[in-house]
Amino acid sequence: MFSHRQMLRVRKSAWLVLVLALVFIISKVILPSLVPRGTPPIVGPSPRAADSVGMVFSRSMVDGVPFGEDSVFQSGRDRVHAYSRSPGVNNLSHHWFWGGSLRYTAPCPAVAICVSSLPPDSLSVGDWSVDLVSGTNLVASRQFRILE
Repeated sequence: MFSHRQMLRVRKSAWLVLVLALVFIISKVILPSLVPRGTPPIVGPSPRAADSVGMVFSRSMVDGVPFGEDSVFQSGRDRVHAYSRSPGVNNLSHHWFWGGSLRYTAPCPAVAICVSSLPPDSLSVGDWSVDLVSGTNLVASRQFRILE
């Protein structure tokens, strides 16, 4: 029915399956128990980063989070989103400047987070800046550039 060589192959594959199963069990059962309980996760923002003021520019927003962060954008092609956070600060707004002149003001309804954007046809070539303002106080300022 089966030759000795065919039986030997079956045995080798059975051993391989057994070894892989043992490695899987060890990785799921024994290794997690070696990590001390209460160990902080490896990924995620640091506590200090969550308390700091930050502003980024991006090409798009995905689920309220900036995606495609950059400081240089193409004229007529890219929509620019400004995303800012300032924990503990309310009454925020973004002030968009081009060449020293105010071009757009966007009040932010959320506390501590401000998101605004300008479409490609509203963005002139050159240097831009966005100020994060709370009432009459400047909280943060950041620059970006539009290229031809």
